[in-house]
Amino acid sequence: MAAPVKDREVLQRLSFLFQAAHWVLPHSPALARFYCSIQRGTARRLVLRLSPSVKRVVCRRCCSLLLPGAGGCLRLRGRGQPRTVLRCRSCGRHRRYLCREPPILETPPLETPTLEPPPLEQAPAPGQGPPRINPAQQQSGDMSSDWSPQKRPVPNQKTPFAEIKLPLF
Repeated sequence: MAAPVKDREVLQRLSFLFQAAHWVLPHSPALARFYCSIQRGTARRLVLRLSPSVKRVVCRRCCSLLLPGAGGCLRLRGRGQPRTVLRCRSCGRHRRYLCREPPILETPPLETPTLEPPPLEQAPAPGQGPPRINPAQQQSGDMSSDWSPQKRPVPNQKTPFAEIKLPLF
């Protein structure tokens, strides 16, 4: 069983406020801004950290959502190191994020499984099968063939373990 999450109800309330702000943004940007400001104030009062994905889409100055087309403007700028620039349409504040390439892993990639079936063992040619044992060899006890079953010891036959006697307690 997983450990109980501290302040579970508060985290649910913060999540609800963020989702409500997204939902009402097209109809009432002021109400969405109000929900985001309540979310930020609650997190500060209870000393909880908001996730970076939430902090990235909320303006630090006016608490409006920075979604492209609704409350923010998204541009790609820069020559040497390209940057993503988010501009708040309410207050004009800019947020710049570097567009980094994913890190190159030094471990070799895993081999992808092939879709071809594994090669089948070749069946013997027609007329050729396992070698047959002559009934005379079978009666004499000569089992030199590799594929024949091994002899099992007879129950009355003495084995090295039969001579060991253990004390009874």
